[in-house]
Amino acid sequence: MSGPAIRILHCIHSLAGGGAERQLNLLARHSQEMGVEHAVFCVSRAGLTEEQVAMPVFQASSHNKWNWHLWGDIAATLRDYRPHVVHAWLPASMTIPALIQAWRAGIHAVFSYRTQMIFHRPMAVPEWAVALLYSDRVVSNTPVESCARPFRYLYRLKRGLYIPNGVVIAEAARKNSCAIAPGASVKVLFVGRLAVEKNLECLLRALAEVRDMDWRLTVCGRGTEEGRLRALAATLAIAEKIEWLGYRNDVAQIMANHDFLVLPSWREGSPNVALEAMATGLPCILSRAPGNVALFEGPKTAILFDPASVSQLAAALRRLMTDERLRSDLKERAVAWVSEFRPEEIARSYALFYHHLAAAPP
Repeated sequence: MSGPAIRILHCIHSLAGGGAERQLNLLARHSQEMGVEHAVFCVSRAGLTEEQVAMPVFQASSHNKWNWHLWGDIAATLRDYRPHVVHAWLPASMTIPALIQAWRAGIHAVFSYRTQMIFHRPMAVPEWAVALLYSDRVVSNTPVESCARPFRYLYRLKRGLYIPNGVVIAEAARKNSCAIAPGASVKVLFVGRLAVEKNLECLLRALAEVRDMDWRLTVCGRGTEEGRLRALAATLAIAEKIEWLGYRNDVAQIMANHDFLVLPSWREGSPNVALEAMATGLPCILSRAPGNVALFEGPKTAILFDPASVSQLAAALRRLMTDERLRSDLKERAVAWVSEFRPEEIARSYALFYHHLAAAPP
């Protein structure tokens, strides 16, 4: 990849959010010698300092993601930064103006699939139509077979490329014995938005079914469902066993102090939280969402359950709480498997993709 570096402008709502935001920062940190310069346009940097973000940041003039000034802000950023490629990540309020403004400026545009792409939100339809009309290529971190038929069609039409998430293996991952000290509570972890699709309600109800076990649950995340979920925990008489931490930037450190992760989502693409947990040596219980099945069923790196079945999750919880050998086996298989998702290799795949696209006629 010799020659002058190409410039990529990533468009995303916030720099502090879920897996997509962390993947973007990881990509920038591992692309420094690959002939690619990264910058990001966002609505909110959410308090992150320059040292915490691995690329230049262009910020919108308003924190309201539906503000019409966003269109002008993106156009101004394209004039100032002069990227070779615009990569539109999420959400629709960002991807729609980013793709259209890139097309108006004669700049190559990439649309990202960051989860199982279905029409579950009102803006999914216009977002799909804009991607059909104004994107050059599609990149997916999700096995496209799990997506709705129109998104599979768009992927084929735009010569889509599958690039999974990258993950850093923690130094202490292989040293974790998975033993729980006698008399200690089993520490269960949930990380994710407190939204209906993350299905935390199923986990709360399942934990109530194993109330005879000595466990504690840590919840990392914020969202519109928090009030209802707290009320449910009180109704189930398990509220005193739950710690609600809100959004955290130190999830890796929190994972290191827990015994296993539960991800009961209805939908997942390439679940960054599960990959990060496995990279820290943390055993996982995951829903049988299509993305989870595609990634984790074959290598048997996690216990999978039906997200509609509280009893299945309760049984999985009881197994993992009581079986140290099972926890150790899951950890060993997961650490070996996620080592294939090294960030430098993921960054190299993106760099090749960007170079190829930038060399094509606009």
